[in-house]
Amino acid sequence: PAPGRWLPALEPDRRRLRRDLPGPGPDPRRLARPGGRPELTVAEAPPPHLPLIDALRGVAVLGVIVVHAEDLFPFLAYGPGGWAVPLINQGGFGVQLFFVLSALTLLISWHGRQDPDPTPGFLVRRLFRVVPMFWAALLLYLVLDGGAPRPFAPGGIAAWQVVLTALFLHGWHPLATNAIVPGGWSIAAEMSFYLLFPFLARGVTNAPRAAAFGLAALALAGAA
Repeated sequence: PAPGRWLPALEPDRRRLRRDLPGPGPDPRRLARPGGRPELTVAEAPPPHLPLIDALRGVAVLGVIVVHAEDLFPFLAYGPGGWAVPLINQGGFGVQLFFVLSALTLLISWHGRQDPDPTPGFLVRRLFRVVPMFWAALLLYLVLDGGAPRPFAPGGIAAWQVVLTALFLHGWHPLATNAIVPGGWSIAAEMSFYLLFPFLARGVTNAPRAAAFGLAALALAGAA
C-alpha cells in the first residue's frame, strides 16, 4: 500500500492512547468520561526532595540524643562548673523542631495533591502510620510493667489512664501524659495536630491569616 494509507485504520487506537495517557490539558492528572466519572487517575508526582529539611531533621535528632545522653551519663554534663548543661538542655528543642518540619512537609504534600477533598486520605494515612506501632508499645509496657508505680505514675496505672492513652488523649491530662509509654506525650501532641491540620491547611493560606492564627495560638497558650 501507499505510504501513510494504514494510518487511518490505526486512528481509533491512537485516540484511545491519547485519552489514556497524560498530556496537555486543564487537569492531566485526572481524565474523565463524558458523564464526569473518573476513568484514569495518573499517579501524582512525589513531593519535592528538600535537602535542607533533611539537614534540619538531623539537627533535631542530634539534639534529642544529646538530651537523653545527659540522663544516662550525667557526668557528661555535670563536669567542672557544669558548663555544658545550658548547651545540652537546648537539645530538648529538637522535638519542637520536628513538629515545625512536619507541618511544613505536610503542607507541601497537601497542596501538591489534586483530590477535591484530601482530608479523608490524609487522616487514614496518619492513622496507619501512628496507631499500630503506638498500640503495640502500649501493650508491651502494660505486659512488662503491669499497673505498678513508675516515674510518671507514682500511684500506679489506672484503667482511665490506659483508655486515654489508647485514644491518644493522654496528653491532655498531667497524670496520663507519660504514664504508660515513655515519651508518649509527643504522640499525643502529634495526633491532636493531625486532627487540626485539615482546618489549618484550608484556612491559614496567607501571611495575614498566619499572623492572626499565631497570635491567637500564643494568647491561648498564655491563658492555659
